[in-house]
Amino acid sequence: MQIEIVTKQDLEYFRQQLLQDLSLFLGKQQQTNPEYLRSKEVRKLLNISAGSLVNLRVKGLLQPVKIAGIYYYKLEEIHALKNSIVLWTFFHAVQDDNRLSAVHLSVCFVLYRYYLKNKSQNPISIRRRKIMSYAKIRSTATYHKVIADLQAYNYITYVPSYHPAFGSSVTLLFI
Repeated sequence: MQIEIVTKQDLEYFRQQLLQDLSLFLGKQQQTNPEYLRSKEVRKLLNISAGSLVNLRVKGLLQPVKIAGIYYYKLEEIHALKNSIVLWTFFHAVQDDNRLSAVHLSVCFVLYRYYLKNKSQNPISIRRRKIMSYAKIRSTATYHKVIADLQAYNYITYVPSYHPAFGSSVTLLFI
């Protein structure tokens, strides 16, 4: 039986190789399936500074994985945070807006639902009958008044489609 002695230098070399292999693996994984994002990508996605990202991490709103001194954030967690920020921003904007009624808010939430179904991408395509059904609006006049009001109040931009096969285009401005 042969005995091999492991030195500190051997362990240090092993550590360096392991970190290098992990970095390569995570780099390839990120390119093929971006389940995790690095700090720079998260800041760009949320449109925040490095300090704001640190604050989110310290407050526990984001729980990254730290590998070799680099923070990796779950993409799913980032999208959930972004959606909650959008809702918070919207609630903050409408809090003191006395022009809005319950019907306006109902339509906004339905439009936001479409936005989420559209993978959080503006503009969204909508159909009047579906919006009216989800928002519990029975009158087309009420629907058109609410859409016109939301556009006039700068909550949305609305581009109507007069073709029955194509939906109208709405861009949510409160996002």
